[in-house]
This record gives sequence, C-alpha cells and structure tokens, in this order.
Amino acid sequence: MKLLLLGTDGNLSLLRSFLQKENDVDCTEEKIVDASGYDLLISFGYRHLMSAAVLGSCRRVPVNIHISYLPYNRGSDPNFWAWFDGTPHGVSVHHIDEGLDTGDLLVRQRCFFAENTTLKESYDALARTAAALFRRHWRVVADGTYRTFPQRGRGTTHFLKDLPSFEGGWGQTIREIRDQLERKPKARCRQKSLDNLAGTT
Repeated sequence: MKLLLLGTDGNLSLLRSFLQKENDVDCTEEKIVDASGYDLLISFGYRHLMSAAVLGSCRRVPVNIHISYLPYNRGSDPNFWAWFDGTPHGVSVHHIDEGLDTGDLLVRQRCFFAENTTLKESYDALARTAAALFRRHWRVVADGTYRTFPQRGRGTTHFLKDLPSFEGGWGQTIREIRDQLERKPKARCRQKSLDNLAGTT
C-alpha cells in the first residue's frame, strides 16, 4: 500500500519501520492539500485539521491515533487535561472527519498512572501504548475489515490556547504544576489590590 504518515517525527518513529516492511511510506508534518496519491492516510500527533477537500480526495477514510480515551480530551494537550481535569487516561484509534477528534472509533484502551508520574513520563508511555495498539490492529486496518463504533457522551475538548502558562516544563507531576497555578491568581489579585490603593491616593 502507498501510505502517508502525518505527524511529528517523534511519534511517527514509533510506526515508520513497522509500516515500511510491507508498504511504500511517505511522512510529513506539513499541512497537506491533496491525498489522492495515497491508499491510506495515518495521523499521529498531526497538528492540522483536514479540510473537506483533503478528506474528499482520500481513497479511504483516514485514521488518527490520539493519546486520549475518546471522547475525553479531544484536541490539544490531552495528556495534560486528563491529569488536570481528572478524566480517564488512554489512547484511541479513530476515523478522521471534519471535526476535532470526533470520528468513529476503531479501538481504544484505558491507561493508568501513579500520582508521582511526571507529564513527560505519561506522555511517552501513552505514545508507546498508542503505537502498540495500532500495530496490533494494523492487519484489519490495512484490509479494511474492522468495525467502528461511535463516540458516546459529550466528552471534553481543548484547544492550544486553553493550556495555562506554567514554568518548569513537562518533567513535573500534575500536583507540582497545579500548586504553581494555584499561586498565580493570588499574586494577580494582590497586585490588583495594590493598584487600586495606588489609585485612591
């Protein structure tokens, strides 16, 4: 098969060598405008929504690998939001439609982490689990013999702009990040009070 893998190199490295054994594989993280030259598109950490024109040019419904237990945490930073909101961690393989991670599911899997796990550790574990789940189901994906099921319930959706600003990067636990974020409003409120006092003198 002629495959196009869409996503970051770090994620695609978990699939590339496996898929290259029996397929002709191209990779990109750039926004695409046409898919007619490929038998199947596979997305894993791809940062662009596909337009109706691109979806219409696909020979088969494209597939996305997402590191959340859909319908929870559609969109950006699903690992962070699973920790922050207390929603289930997991990974999903689903059809791509015009929505944001809203397509029908092929398969999904819950994941569990200890509270002292850093977000970097959980992200890496989710990526590895998602790739392994996809590899286990690759034959039915390739043959098109799988069955899908709809996402049920409202779930949650997040955008890049929703991620709060914090220092220290992903090598922290959610408790460390939450403690940092909880201190920020107090500092802003205190500064606002000082500004108000200054305005009354």
